[in-house]
Parts: sequence; structure tokens; C-alpha cells
Amino acid sequence: QFGKPTVCEKGLDLSFSVVNKAVIAKLTVQGNFTAAHAEFRGKCVFADCAFEKKASFWEARFATWVDFKNCVFAAEADFRTVTCDQG
Repeated sequence: QFGKPTVCEKGLDLSFSVVNKAVIAKLTVQGNFTAAHAEFRGKCVFADCAFEKKASFWEARFATWVDFKNCVFAAEADFRTVTCDQG
């Protein structure tokens, strides 16, 4: 859970991770963000986040609700082949 402002200067890779009930807020990713084949369980919220380079959710699975609130994608945001079981 990210609650305080957090900066990932070199990027963030959540590929093949299982993330449960994530609240990711005030996150800035200056490098690439990758969540290939990641599985998000429980309601997942991305709030007030900034992705300065490519963000990829290739083959990611959201098993329940996901919200992207006030997020900025400054470069390519790849949501191809994402599976959303609810919303």
C-alpha cells in the first residue's frame, strides 16, 4: 500500500505478482511501469499516480473492481489483453 508520496526513479516491475486489495496512491514512476501477467485480487485503486514512461498491464488480470482516479499516463499505456472480471 502506497499512501505517502512515493517516487520510483528507475521504474517499477510488478510482473507475475499477486496483489491483494491494493490501494496505490501518490505514486510517481519515472521509469517504465510493468505489470505483465500480474493478478490483482480484491478491489484495486490507483489514485493520484503519475506514470512518466510506458505503463504496461500486458496479460494482467483484475479479479474484481479496479479504479484509476486522477492518474496521469504521460507516455504509452498498454492495456491490451487485460482481463477484468468485474469492472
